Amino acid sequence: MRILYGIQATGNGHLARAIELVPALRQFMDVDLLVSGTESSIDFPLEIKHLRHGLGYSFGTSGKVDIAKSIRNLKLGRFVRDVTMSPVRGYDLAISDFEPITAWSAKLYGIPSIALSHQASFLFKNSPRPHRRKRYAEFILKNYAPADRHIGIHFQSYHRQIHGPVIRQEVASLEPQKGDYIVVYLSAYCPTFLADLFRSIPQIQWRVFSNHVSQPYRIENVQVYPIASALWLESLANCGAALMGAGFEGPSEA
Repeated sequence: MRILYGIQATGNGHLARAIELVPALRQFMDVDLLVSGTESSIDFPLEIKHLRHGLGYSFGTSGKVDIAKSIRNLKLGRFVRDVTMSPVRGYDLAISDFEPITAWSAKLYGIPSIALSHQASFLFKNSPRPHRRKRYAEFILKNYAPADRHIGIHFQSYHRQIHGPVIRQEVASLEPQKGDYIVVYLSAYCPTFLADLFRSIPQIQWRVFSNHVSQPYRIENVQVYPIASALWLESLANCGAALMGAGFEGPSEA
């Protein structure tokens, strides 16, 4: 069996999960990777056969999605062309980790498909929701990367098709020791904004990891580092606490 595995690269979590899942799948079948998105900064060790622009969003520097930049980068014409010209027709099955090109192309050409992602867990009614639901958010979850079947990944198994987090072996093998600093990963904020904030709490040492810098530097009690896998893992394993965005893979690893 040949599988096209589509991975969303808006952020790092989807790629981090694939580092564990893809080698496991390749023990039983042929798997090629299609990656779309432009906001990832993770060191990805697997070969990517198909790289596409995708249909993602862009982060700003103050904790929000940059709407204007996201619209400029939308490129709907390219997305439609990528869907219609996708290589999915050469495969027996499509798997999508919230990756829309693979998902919509499989739907277009009648290729069996599976959604395998944290987002897929919200297609089961037992997954927790806020009291006030947002209709547009529910619409996006259902239609952004549609599939025939769904396998969700969540903190708890709210359905028999929802499983626990996929943790990279390099994270699972860490031996944590409680340190005296707080490690920070808030990719939607610029490090200058964070450093100004954390300097006002001088009794705490902060380690900020950011994809907005290429070289480490220090401002008083705030040490800023570029995203680097080995140093991030060492810092996570030996911190006193972790402060990060409310995605899924990062809090799962923490």
